[in-house]
Amino acid sequence: MTGGTLTTTSDIRLGNGGDIDTAPASAGGTAIFAQSGGDVVLTGGNVNIGFGDTAVGTYNLSGGTLAINSGTIFAVGNRGNGTVMQSGGSVYVRGPLTGANGAPVPPNNVSLTGPGTGQLNLGRNGALSATNPGIASGSFTLSGGKFTAALLRFGNNVAGAASGSTNVFNLQGTGSLTIGAIFIDNPNASNSFNFTGGILTTATVGMPLTNNGGTLSPASLFFGSAASPPPLTDDGVVTSPVGTTTFTLANSYNQGPTSTLPIDIAGPGSNDFVNIGADPAFVVPSSIAGTINVNLLSGYQPVFGSTFDILSADIVTNTALVTSPAGFSGIFVPSIVAGPDGRQVLRLTVVPESGSFGLFAGAALVLSVRRPRRRGALS
Repeated sequence: MTGGTLTTTSDIRLGNGGDIDTAPASAGGTAIFAQSGGDVVLTGGNVNIGFGDTAVGTYNLSGGTLAINSGTIFAVGNRGNGTVMQSGGSVYVRGPLTGANGAPVPPNNVSLTGPGTGQLNLGRNGALSATNPGIASGSFTLSGGKFTAALLRFGNNVAGAASGSTNVFNLQGTGSLTIGAIFIDNPNASNSFNFTGGILTTATVGMPLTNNGGTLSPASLFFGSAASPPPLTDDGVVTSPVGTTTFTLANSYNQGPTSTLPIDIAGPGSNDFVNIGADPAFVVPSSIAGTINVNLLSGYQPVFGSTFDILSADIVTNTALVTSPAGFSGIFVPSIVAGPDGRQVLRLTVVPESGSFGLFAGAALVLSVRRPRRRGALS
């Protein structure tokens, strides 16, 4: 597909095995769809890449758009094997409009909490049983263009989830991934998120994440609610550049020497924040290297002595270079302090550039030892 518009009111399936609830176990063909331009619009149905127990589907997107406006799911490997190579273009899994009673339409046969319902599902319906023996493996490489959906799920919560599934998301190059929540639904599979480039904008991460060359960008996101349908375009998903990215349970965030954490500051108490391992049942460390890039929004100029807490974990180790915006007369000096819940906090303090050496030297000596977790304020 190099141009024009393709509109459908039902599924698009690559490597279709037919009605996979009744078809024999060997169902599934091989298909490749290459799109370099034009618009694909689903006003109903889902996209399934590798739909069937022996299906093999491949979608190569280098330009154009794909909009799933009323369906819920972009499945890469639905019982079969699916591969997506996106080097350009735009994909928006908007999800269904609100139902007749005003409530959002839920995904098929699952119960989810979190933002919206539109989802990218890697390795869907992988289970070992007599009626559904599919392994379901999905691979998605985003090296250019942008992909937007409320959820990124590794597997889904079917009974007897297969242990042979391999689900991989590769974010690299100039790819831009905007996702409300990332989590693992099939822990029996091999699941990995390889972050070597591009920009990840997300609110919630439910798996360990190591940034080896990309940009983690917190932001405020909206993917729809019972009171309001999802935005018409993916540009409407980001409601504010200031937001919080939370790593749940025992899942950690580590940032390598070629990676970037941009911190937007809109005013006192209004800045990006990365919350790592907030559950007191787990001890979660975080190591931050590379660059922390501070951006001041709407002309805000913090006074000297202002502090901004930007990251929290049980153990914080920081070796990142902090950059200040062009034209700002001060610099942001990092330090590690005790937070109100006993975890460690990475704090930026604004100081005059000429008088920063002493404070910076003191900050560099802060030890990254774990403080006891406590409820309430520290005494």
